Amino acid sequence: MYLSASKRFFHRVALALFLFLLTNSVSAADSNSGTDHSDVPKPLRFSSLLRMTVESRDGHELGKVRNVLIDATHGRAQLFLLAPDGIIASRNRLRAAPPELLSAATAKRNVIAFHVSERDWEEAPAFKNSEITSLGTPDRVLEIQRHYSRINKSTDRVTAESAQLLSATGPKKISGTTVSRPVLATDLVGSAVVDEKQKKVGEVLDVLLALEENSPVFLIVSALRSDSRDGSTYAVPLRRVQVKPDGDLVVTWDASSLTNAHQFTGAVMTNLNVSTYYRYRGEP
Repeated sequence: MYLSASKRFFHRVALALFLFLLTNSVSAADSNSGTDHSDVPKPLRFSSLLRMTVESRDGHELGKVRNVLIDATHGRAQLFLLAPDGIIASRNRLRAAPPELLSAATAKRNVIAFHVSERDWEEAPAFKNSEITSLGTPDRVLEIQRHYSRINKSTDRVTAESAQLLSATGPKKISGTTVSRPVLATDLVGSAVVDEKQKKVGEVLDVLLALEENSPVFLIVSALRSDSRDGSTYAVPLRRVQVKPDGDLVVTWDASSLTNAHQFTGAVMTNLNVSTYYRYRGEP
């Protein structure tokens, strides 16, 4: 059917108005739904963090993330280990950063903001790669605490309790095969995952964490196929894992819980005490 030019014009205006009202009604519904995702921590894979550049709050490039010191007992990231580019520099100029001073919410792609000045960074306690385990001692923890507390009082989170948690410099047997100790993200990646009968059930592909003070750390586990597992990839809370002295990770694989596992979403990163396994198909 032929439409005159004026009718075609009004038809387009009406269509544009309809689309405008539809878009705004959807936005209003979202805003009134009571769900606010602005404060949900963004989950990041450790392998992705290693490719990102760290910049100071005044825009100076400081280096890259080299490792993450993790409190395995409570399943949270304790310190991010940063260093300048270059093999020699990274070996001799490592520095530790509390997670709450880091942010991936920047306008630059693949850039992490470290909310300190370049001068604060230069004055931060430095250590060599061979001294990483010393970061678990109370003296080193308090040294790092004092430095960042001087910069920002809100970073004074390393209490006597957390210093005690990180005081071990090696495996410390608590009960059975359970080991309570600080672990490095690089030591977790590639580790074998075994069940209570010491049978291998999977392998850690990566570590999933957020740049937040009290966000849980997850292990991305590729499960081997069996009668109770379909070969899927799961996000397993680190606090549900027993770290053995030989490096193996012991988990409890329950067939029904794996079968009924929900899809992983960033919302679970707000609960430090999460204990549920999730199916993992990639960063949400």
